[in-house]
Amino acid sequence: MNCPELVLRRGVERTPRNGHPWIFSGAVERPPDEVASGDLVDVVDHRHRFVGRGFYNPRSQIPVRLLTWDPDQIIDSAFFHKRLSIAIALRRECGLAERTNAWRLVH
Repeated sequence: MNCPELVLRRGVERTPRNGHPWIFSGAVERPPDEVASGDLVDVVDHRHRFVGRGFYNPRSQIPVRLLTWDPDQIIDSAFFHKRLSIAIALRRECGLAERTNAWRLVH
């Protein structure tokens, strides 16, 4: 997948590499060129090494919300179908289906 790059400031890549899904505006060294709100971007460190991929919103204090830390992961309908299936299975394993008829599926 070839997405526009959002470059992080030096030293801030540790948090997303440890699994935190938010990129805060203060962490951004250089936003991507000509990217619309809602487009996918590749987040890279100051050496242009892949950190993660997510949706971009230039108007937010959290301009990127990461979906994956795998550079080979394709974000398509199959990606979301798999994630939602996993979420449903986890909630059933927790016994929510026996205790209620409603639960939050997507956070």
